[in-house]
Amino acid sequence: MVALPARAGPVMGAPLTARQARIALSLARGRTQKEVAAEIGVNKTTIVRNLAIARRKAGARTTPQLVAMVALARERDRLRRELAEAPTDLVKEDAL
Repeated sequence: MVALPARAGPVMGAPLTARQARIALSLARGRTQKEVAAEIGVNKTTIVRNLAIARRKAGARTTPQLVAMVALARERDRLRRELAEAPTDLVKEDAL
């Protein structure tokens, strides 16, 4: 008996696609999967599939955990951009 190779799937740690991130952020804003599907113009099954793939990539066990991870990452990125754009004279050299 010959073993078939396992189907390649998303690798944990791989970045989310723009659609996967958009779906997670929409859920973070309180939309339902059905509302997100209508907003994007896809079937709810597509949303469920994208979330399953995104959970695996992010290492999240549940959709709420994934949503929290994506929302926190987005906030972190926003703060980094804000700090990068802040005037440097506001930071004292001796404070570093």
